[in-house]
Amino acid sequence: MAEIPFIYTYSDYRIDRSKQIIEERYTDNCKKFYITIPPKLYGKVTVKKLDNGVSLISNLDEKTLFKVKWINKESYVASNTKLKETKDTVFYTDTKEDLSIPNDNFHLFQMNSEY
Repeated sequence: MAEIPFIYTYSDYRIDRSKQIIEERYTDNCKKFYITIPPKLYGKVTVKKLDNGVSLISNLDEKTLFKVKWINKESYVASNTKLKETKDTVFYTDTKEDLSIPNDNFHLFQMNSEY
């Protein structure tokens, strides 16, 4: 199950049976990160797995909305945009143009100091 890409939807259900989406996010439980999806893209995103990475793709026009890759710290090339890093891994994007999902929407899980 941890290898299957999921987009999680968090909703608020009200007494009057209406529902409001509070947040959508792609979560990678193996690599311990998530990407929040902007409200204007709710229900319009799919996931494409890459070798050592993942892209969020528009369901409408197959345009790349966000791309993240990961590599061992020793192999990281500084010409790429670093998103975050852990003790052993650098998460980065090699996309130069501005995408529909900003880099600030990339988050690592809160882990203990050993991570």
